Amino acid sequence: MKKKSGFTLLESLLSITILAIVALSISYAFSMGFKSSDEARKEMEKLSYARGMMEVINAVDFSNLTSGTDTVSIQGEVITRTWSVLPCDLDGDSIPENDARKVIVTVDSIKLQSIVIDSKNLVTMKR
Repeated sequence: MKKKSGFTLLESLLSITILAIVALSISYAFSMGFKSSDEARKEMEKLSYARGMMEVINAVDFSNLTSGTDTVSIQGEVITRTWSVLPCDLDGDSIPENDARKVIVTVDSIKLQSIVIDSKNLVTMKR
């Protein structure tokens, strides 16, 4: 009698189990990649929202700079943006300058800082 070659049931089950473990590992890596990509996109949106406020502050007349807060809904998530306009000492003598303000814009974990200077009606922004 000739010996027939082929897979046994045990070998088939073992190969299917190994294949399932590999497929689960790959799908987990993809899901973590998608999650990381989604988090990076959200951080970019928050950064853009903070930069937008910094541009608005830069466009406002120096004498009208004020602190404040607002909220916006981005894809169902409510984001709070706060900005502070503070006195600024540029020359280190611990006396704030009349023509300089430090601006801090915060959106969740994103924090942008800038110095706005008013010099003879010329407003510049230093990062």
